[in-house]
Amino acid sequence: LDQRVARLDDQPPLSLTPREYGILEVLVLAEGRVVSKPTMREALCAWDDDLSSAALDVHVHRLRRKIERGGIEIRTVRGFGYLLRELPAGTPS
Repeated sequence: LDQRVARLDDQPPLSLTPREYGILEVLVLAEGRVVSKPTMREALCAWDDDLSSAALDVHVHRLRRKIERGGIEIRTVRGFGYLLRELPAGTPS
């Protein structure tokens, strides 16, 4: 986290936008707990900045595509928020 670099296994660093990295950081720090959309937006935005729910969904979608090959999933928990989890071995991504 200190270096603001995300890698999947021994691959080169992922090319993430600042928002994508912020989303990943919030989910990693939640350690397997569901993060609500309002909590996520609050963590990603300064007091004079705003991130709509639809924009957050777009950033999460793009991040999902970048990390899915590493066996990691961002699951939408309907009505609650997002959860980062490792897929069981042998699960197709």
